[in-house]
Amino acid sequence: MKLSEKRNRLDWVDCAKGIAIILVVYRHILIGVSRSGLEVQSWLINANEIVYSFRMPLFFILSGLFISKSIEKRNNARVFIRYKFDTIYYPYLVWGVIQISIQIFFSRYTNATRDLSDFLLLLVHPRAIDQLWYLYALFNTSILFYFLYSALKMPNRWLVIVSLGFYGISYYVKEYSLFHDTFYFLIFLTLGHVSKTVLLDQNSFIYRKTLLLFTILLPAFVGSQVYWL
Repeated sequence: MKLSEKRNRLDWVDCAKGIAIILVVYRHILIGVSRSGLEVQSWLINANEIVYSFRMPLFFILSGLFISKSIEKRNNARVFIRYKFDTIYYPYLVWGVIQISIQIFFSRYTNATRDLSDFLLLLVHPRAIDQLWYLYALFNTSILFYFLYSALKMPNRWLVIVSLGFYGISYYVKEYSLFHDTFYFLIFLTLGHVSKTVLLDQNSFIYRKTLLLFTILLPAFVGSQVYWL
């Protein structure tokens, strides 16, 4: 990484992504251990449930902080979609095919049952392929956001309203993860976008009063987690 690129990075964004990644890995380790038939202690499962409600929305909020900048750097839809295809969708397909192939060829040693039909699930039901669905959802939400933000020129207020509408629709298509994940996580990508001015401003209240803000938000966070659980 060039020194200039490193200086342009925000430490708190990298730390937040790192924490979220660790939590995702933790969950899938639990799933793998459970599938293998080994006993998993209840407190380990409960620890996963505590963070389950916010770790994936966090990913999309962080991605939303920079999506408008990404759109502005690419001057038309073709360039933007090609960029997202090369950096998100193509790796998703490659690693999906590799994972499924390994699980089929070494089925005696893996804890997932796969067959040739699972290759099609990569395209129509990504949740069935365990952890890789996130990449597909990020690709789809980015393209949908581009259409709303750049093609339709929606102001932030309408972006939030329309995203909330998609969020509501997502509960009616839960069986179809291709659509559910796209509609469900769009609002979090949008929230990242509309809050970028505050969150990325190192002179903002959030940076100057971090401890105070943490103290204010902690009860609301704890309350939401109690309700979730």
